Amino acid sequence: MRWSLSHTTSEDASHKSYRNHENHKKKGGVGVLVTTSRTSGALLRAVLCILGCCCAAAAAALLPASTLSSFSLLPVCQGEVVLVEDLFGGFHINNTNSDSRGSVTAQPVFVNGLDVCSTIAAQESMIEDLNTQVHDLQAALNDTIAAANAEEPPCRGTTTATLDCGSLLLQDQFAAARLCVAGAVVNCCCDEFGALQEILGSVSVFSSLQALAFGSITAIGGDVLAADDALNSLDFGALKTVGGSVDLSGNNITSVDFAGLTRVEGNLNLTGNPVQALSFGQLTHVGGVLSIFSSDDLSLKEGVLQASVDLGTTQVTSIDFGSLARLGGSLDTRLSVLQAISFGDVTTVDATVRLLSDTITSIDFGKLMHVGGDLRIGSNQLTTVTVNTTSSALIVGGYLEVAGSAALTAVDLSSVTQAGSVGIYGDSITTVNLGNVAAVEQSVEIAGKRITNITFGPLTSIGGGLFLEVNEAAHIDLNNITTLAGSVAIDSDLASLDFGKLTRLDDAIYHENSPSFTSIDFGALTFVDGYMSFYSNSLKRLDFKNLGSVAGDLDFSDNAFTVADTGSLTSVGGDFFLFSNQLTIFSFGNITMITDQVNLSDNQLSNIDFGKLRYVQGNLVLRDNDLVTLDLSGLSLLGGLDVRNNPSLVMVTCDDLSFCIQADNGVTFNQCQNTCP
Repeated sequence: MRWSLSHTTSEDASHKSYRNHENHKKKGGVGVLVTTSRTSGALLRAVLCILGCCCAAAAAALLPASTLSSFSLLPVCQGEVVLVEDLFGGFHINNTNSDSRGSVTAQPVFVNGLDVCSTIAAQESMIEDLNTQVHDLQAALNDTIAAANAEEPPCRGTTTATLDCGSLLLQDQFAAARLCVAGAVVNCCCDEFGALQEILGSVSVFSSLQALAFGSITAIGGDVLAADDALNSLDFGALKTVGGSVDLSGNNITSVDFAGLTRVEGNLNLTGNPVQALSFGQLTHVGGVLSIFSSDDLSLKEGVLQASVDLGTTQVTSIDFGSLARLGGSLDTRLSVLQAISFGDVTTVDATVRLLSDTITSIDFGKLMHVGGDLRIGSNQLTTVTVNTTSSALIVGGYLEVAGSAALTAVDLSSVTQAGSVGIYGDSITTVNLGNVAAVEQSVEIAGKRITNITFGPLTSIGGGLFLEVNEAAHIDLNNITTLAGSVAIDSDLASLDFGKLTRLDDAIYHENSPSFTSIDFGALTFVDGYMSFYSNSLKRLDFKNLGSVAGDLDFSDNAFTVADTGSLTSVGGDFFLFSNQLTIFSFGNITMITDQVNLSDNQLSNIDFGKLRYVQGNLVLRDNDLVTLDLSGLSLLGGLDVRNNPSLVMVTCDDLSFCIQADNGVTFNQCQNTCP
C-alpha cells in the first residue's frame, strides 16, 4: 500500500499515521509514514533536497550538456511520493520492496529500490577512468607524432660550394637543399649559415655585421676572418673546433665567452678590441698565439687554456686571471702599459711568463705553483719583488729572472722551491733572499753594485755555476749548498768566503783582484773538478782542510800569505801557483802529484819540505826567495828547475834526476843532471 504525502491537520495526520503504520506492518513492512505533524515538513524538504542534488549530479554525469537545461525532478517525482524510513535509517522513495535495507553506517537514498547516490558515484568513477585512458592515449599519440617528426633531420646535404650570404639566390638554393656542410662562407651572416653544421673552409664576415653567432655549426676547417669590422657581440653557439686562425681584431667587442669551443689550431687574435672580460669556457688549446690588446682592465675566467697570451703594445693596465686554473701557453707583457697583475686561481703556466712592462707596480702570484718555462720579472716601478704564493711551493722549470732598475731594492723568492736557473740584477738592490729554493738545475747569477747581503737559505744543489758580482757584499756563506756542478765566479769586495757544507765543485772557482778579501774557509769541500783561482787578493792564511784534489790549476798567487797548510790535498791536475806571497816556509804535505808547473817564486822562503810529493811534470820555479839548501831527492819526476835569484842558495840535491836546471853561479848540484841546451 502506498501513502500520499499531503498537508493535513495534526489530528488527521496522527490518525493516518497510526493506521497506515499498522497496515504497513501487516504487509510485512518496517517503515512508517512520516508526516508533517512529526517533522513540520523539515525532513521532507531535506529528502527532496538530497534527491534533487543526486538527480542533478546524475544528470551532470550521465546526460549531455545540451539536455541539462530541461532536466528537473518532475519526471521522478510525479504522482504520489511515498517516503519510507527503514530500521537502519535509510530513506526509500516509491519503494514497493519493503525488504530493502540501507547501510548501517550511512543513510542512502533509494528510488524504486535503487541506491541512487552509490550508483552515481560508481558512474563518476567509471567516467574518471575513461578520462584517464583518453588522456594516456592522447599522450601516446603525441609521442608517436613527435618521434615521427624527429626522424626527419634538420639538414641532409653536403657541398663544397661557397655560401654567399650576400646572394639571395644562393641562400634559397642552400635552404631548398637543406645542406649540413658547406665548402666556405663569405659575407656572413644569414639564416642558412646558422643552419649549417660544418664548414670545410673559412668564414669571412660582412664588414657591417654587429653580431656574429655560429648557431649549430660545430666545426670550421679554415679561418674565421672578422678583422676591422663592426662586431660588438659574439656567440660561439655549438662551435667546437677551428682548424685555422680566428681573427677578431679591430672590432668593438667588450666581452668574450668561448663557451664550448675547445680548439683553435692557429692564432687567436682579439687585438684592437676593448675586451674587459674573457671567459675561456672549454677552450683548452690555441696552436698559435692568443693576442689581447687595447683594454684597460682584463679579467680572464674559468677553465684551462692551452695558448700563449701576448699583450704586446696593449693598453691593458691590469689583469685578473680570476678562476682560470691553467694557462697552457705563455704570458708576455713586453711593451705593454700593464700596471697590475693577479694570477688568481691559476696554478700552472706551461710555458714562459714575461712580466717585463716598465709600468708594473703590483704583482700578485695568487695560487701559482708551476711555471714550465721562464719566469722573468722586470720593471722600473717595482721597489720590492716578492715571489710569494698561497701555495708556498712554486717550481719554475726554466730561467727565474728578476731585473730591476733604480727603484728595486729587495728581492725575496719566498715561495720558490725549485728553478731551472736564477738571475737577479739591479744596481739598487741591497738584499737578496733565495727563500725556500732547495735546488737549481743550472746556474745562479746575482749582480748588483749595492748588494750587501745574500741569503741562500735551504739551497743544497746548483746544477750549473754560481756567479756573484756584488761589490758591497762583505761576507758570503754558501750555507747548505753541498753540490755545485758548474764554476763559481765572485767579483766583489768580499772580506770573507765560507764554502760551508759544499763537498764537491764540478768546475772552476775564482775570486780575483779584491783587496778587502782576507779570509777563506773551504769547509767540507773535498773535490774541485776544475781550476781554483784566488789571484791578487789580501788573503793572509791558507788552509785547504778537507780538500783532496783539484783537477785543474790551483792559483793563490799575489796575496799576503805567511802560512799555507795544504791539509788533505793529494793532487793538482794543473799548475800550482803560490808566488808573490810572504811565505817563509812551505810544506807540500800529502800532495803526491802536480801535473804541470809549480811556482813558489817571489816569497821569503828559506825552507821547503816536499813531503810526499813524487811527480812534478812541469817546471819547479823557486826563484826570488831566501833558500839556502834544496833537497829534491824524494822526487821521481821533475820537468825542470829554476832557482835563480836565491842569493843564499849553495846546494841542490837530487836522486839521479835529469832535467833542465836554471841557477846562479856558485850553486852546487848533487846527483842532478842538467839537460838544458
